[in-house]
Amino acid sequence: YDLVKEYVASCKRHNVLPGIYYSLNQNYYLNVGHGKLLNTPLVPGQANITQEMYGQIVLAQMKELWSKYGPLAEIWFDGGCSVPGISDQISALLHELQPNAVYFGGCAKENNLRWVGTESGLPGYPLWSTSD
Repeated sequence: YDLVKEYVASCKRHNVLPGIYYSLNQNYYLNVGHGKLLNTPLVPGQANITQEMYGQIVLAQMKELWSKYGPLAEIWFDGGCSVPGISDQISALLHELQPNAVYFGGCAKENNLRWVGTESGLPGYPLWSTSD
């Protein structure tokens, strides 16, 4: 079952531009916190990988999400990007595969979208800053 495919198809049916929300800093299955492998004993079900392998997994997932489902309107990197050594590769993939998407979260070298600054989505008044 391809959940992302169904999501994008539903967006198209309802005339909504799809976006992807991606967290690369937290991954319980791979024992990752804040973008880095945790120095804790693995619990049953967790995979034993290296930091380099985690970076490769992240890049492969992004490539799949950004190339398999057509144009995306927005890409939101939850919590930014703390995975060592892959920001340049993420930027290159983003510009190659989703050049028209707006994005936020610090994984690319720059953001072209600004977060309102609250989890509620309601900005304080007045809000004068228009870019990072």
